[in-house]
Amino acid sequence: MYFIEKKSAKEVARNFGYTYRGFTTLVSDFRAKLKEKDTHGYYFVERGKGKKRSEKTDQASGIIIDLRKKYYSVEDIKVTLDSKGYKLCEKTIYNILASEGFSRLPRRMKAVKQQLETPRIDAEKSIHLDVVAEEFKSSSAGILCLLPFLKRYEIDVVIEQSSFPRTKSIGKMSSILSFVALKASNIRRYSADNLWCMDRGMGL
Repeated sequence: MYFIEKKSAKEVARNFGYTYRGFTTLVSDFRAKLKEKDTHGYYFVERGKGKKRSEKTDQASGIIIDLRKKYYSVEDIKVTLDSKGYKLCEKTIYNILASEGFSRLPRRMKAVKQQLETPRIDAEKSIHLDVVAEEFKSSSAGILCLLPFLKRYEIDVVIEQSSFPRTKSIGKMSSILSFVALKASNIRRYSADNLWCMDRGMGL
């Protein structure tokens, strides 16, 4: 319309929902492109929908596909990726699997779950935790709701004054709270599920 029908820039911009400044910028870029010798692929360019995947996501895609072939669920895959330093959400993992043609896993028997290869992580030594702002996923964060009650009823004082055994590395409070955390979690049999020990919420 602007070049063929000789209509004004303001009229064309209004008809197609552009601002006047935005349309004149398009025209300026178009004229600059015409001055180039190679304009191949400029008029009919196929662009992918959605945002581009990051390089780290592309690197993790191979791991995700390989783990699904071994019958890993999305949650199992995320645990493995977290252990390898790939911070992808479960939705991203699901989308990658769907794009590769994988359907949802059927309900797995206990024997099948026990055959999965769990990621190996070097055990960290016990150190003092610094309170810093951070985000992480946990299925055991609800246990932390018990802490205010322990403080309110001075249960922590009773524990420290008790004769409960302790070691140089693990004090009375840490030892007892570990038992409480294990009892208060929703895991029935720890021998059948090794993923709980990598839950950072449980560690807190």
